Amino acid sequence: GKSRLEQTFEAWAHAQPQVALWLRARCQPQTQAQPYGLLRDLLAGALALPDTDSPAQARERFTAAVAPLFAADAATEAEPAAHVLGHLLGLNFADSPHVQGLLGGGGHLRTLAYHAAAEVLRRLAQGRARPLLLQVEDLHWADSASLHFLRHLAALPAGLPTGVPTWVLALARPTLDEVDPLWRGIEQQRVLLQALLPAQRDTLASALLAPLPVVPPELRTLLVERAAGNPFYMEELVQMLLDRGAL
Repeated sequence: GKSRLEQTFEAWAHAQPQVALWLRARCQPQTQAQPYGLLRDLLAGALALPDTDSPAQARERFTAAVAPLFAADAATEAEPAAHVLGHLLGLNFADSPHVQGLLGGGGHLRTLAYHAAAEVLRRLAQGRARPLLLQVEDLHWADSASLHFLRHLAALPAGLPTGVPTWVLALARPTLDEVDPLWRGIEQQRVLLQALLPAQRDTLASALLAPLPVVPPELRTLLVERAAGNPFYMEELVQMLLDRGAL
């Protein structure tokens, strides 16, 4: 399914003359209720931040990683950008003078934090003279706040300011449209995976059942019909029967 497409694309991308700055994150059901959990994972991977620090250590390490990216910018102070973005991500910089005046400010903190997040991504890619590729797996499990940020990112001119080529590669089930109908409103190219055709189902079934000395016709029928042409479900069904000792 989509994971095989991603693996093929990744092999192609790494064979290109210019390799992108490739940032990855995977969404999970348990993180849907964590605001900006996906954005936090993307930035933690980009900045090589561990997830084992205490809250105080996490704030200190985050500031130390973000601030240098803004240090050379005369128009932006480094520490405010780090504190505002860190607070949005749940690191609790409420005691920072750069954050205190923005609390309860009707979304002003979020606007500044979105700008800081986009700038962090841009400057990381620009510093390596590479285009930027954000790969998100299982986007249908992303938290709504991170989806809002991704829509904001997609709306920026050329993806990010100052011409850093940016691409979001999102792998998702069709339920993404139910989780976030606005996702369909952004400019995008979709690759829809259809169910396997009957002949393809038979071919896959033969491959999955090949190790068996005898294949009962009922088992083949079960495998082909129950999975409804979904190759992942076909594999999982065989594995379930093996785990239960039925095969």
